[in-house]
Amino acid sequence: MDITKIPWVIEPHTIAKHTILNRYLQAWMPIVSSMSGVINYIDGFAGPGEYLTPDGNIIDGSPIIAIKAFLNHKLKEKIKDVSFIFVDKEPKIYSYLNKRLEEYKKLGIRIDVRNDTFENVLNN
Repeated sequence: MDITKIPWVIEPHTIAKHTILNRYLQAWMPIVSSMSGVINYIDGFAGPGEYLTPDGNIIDGSPIIAIKAFLNHKLKEKIKDVSFIFVDKEPKIYSYLNKRLEEYKKLGIRIDVRNDTFENVLNN
């Protein structure tokens, strides 16, 4: 990973992680919305929010996958409160991600991007 060039080319294990995350969230959103109507989502190692494929296309990273899972959730009207916290300790990655998520913040979704360690955010 070379953070001097953001986004960078996605690694195969990250593709696998994102595939699993997307499937999990699609199943999880209906369950959570039927219970309490509150979703608090924390990504402790958020990354830049998007990556390059080996052929140069841009694909979503975990923060955008999570937000889109909420936005495309058929029962999202039952959710009373949703908040997303995305954490990355690298200042350049944090800055890139924060800018990348501006379009979603304009939709009224509560999104908090933090330049810190996951441990610090979780403990506070």
